[in-house]
Amino acid sequence: MARMVADMADGLIMTDASGEVAIVNPAARRLLGLEPDEPVTTTVLRDRLGFYPFDLVRGWERAGARTVAEDLEIDGRVLHSLISPVVEEDGGLAGVVVALRDVTDQRQLERRKEEFVSIVSHELRTPLTTIVGSLDLVLSGFVGSLSPKQRRYLDLAKSASDKLNSIVDDLLDLSSLANGKVQLDLDLCHLDALVEETTATYGPVFERKGIEVSVRRSTSPVKALVDRQRMQQVLGNLLTNAAKFTPEGGRVEVEVFAPSAVEGLVGFSVWNNGEPIPDEHLETIFEKFERLE
Repeated sequence: MARMVADMADGLIMTDASGEVAIVNPAARRLLGLEPDEPVTTTVLRDRLGFYPFDLVRGWERAGARTVAEDLEIDGRVLHSLISPVVEEDGGLAGVVVALRDVTDQRQLERRKEEFVSIVSHELRTPLTTIVGSLDLVLSGFVGSLSPKQRRYLDLAKSASDKLNSIVDDLLDLSSLANGKVQLDLDLCHLDALVEETTATYGPVFERKGIEVSVRRSTSPVKALVDRQRMQQVLGNLLTNAAKFTPEGGRVEVEVFAPSAVEGLVGFSVWNNGEPIPDEHLETIFEKFERLE
């Protein structure tokens, strides 16, 4: 077992029940920039990782949480860490194990992919703008009258172009988010009113499936400093998802809340009585381009 741990390509660190460092394999020392014979204390580990693993999972072994994943940047390299509690048979915490893997090349490849998506999206924007503008001119009657059949087909083309424009906008948003270039237009607004207004615009979508929608406000008006357009975008995504996965005649509940235990924070949630997301996919669905049936 000792030879296996020592020869692993991935870094491995383990603390004991007291939180003291018990094992640091050579790969972990190399990834953290530590000398082969350098003592590894809790202070050294906290300084190199930016956190102390034992602190992250303390008390979680009884709550059922198993793993914390985090990307770290150390000496210009990106390390992916998995922090897991080591649990005794009686449920007590025996220690914490940290697995480290160098994912620098993988992250660089992801960045190149994101750059490619951004370039292609920008290149699509110009011809799309021309197509939509031309369709608008024709539909407005600027170039002459249209027969009902011609108008029907042009309306279909305009609808498809608008949808394609929306997809390009999403791809550009994704690229901006990845590069940290999203600009937020923050303003103080009533979150209750914003949520009710946005939910109301999706009324026809829910009505077609006979879905009952209710909005629960907090006990007192909730004000928040937010980007109104981005909040509507996020809520719209949740409502669209709820409409898609709620059975006919189902129920959707939207709630605005201000948790008393966390001062200064507010939020909203969208719940529906459709099929629940399997536990093993709860993290996966937040990855880019991931989708479940």
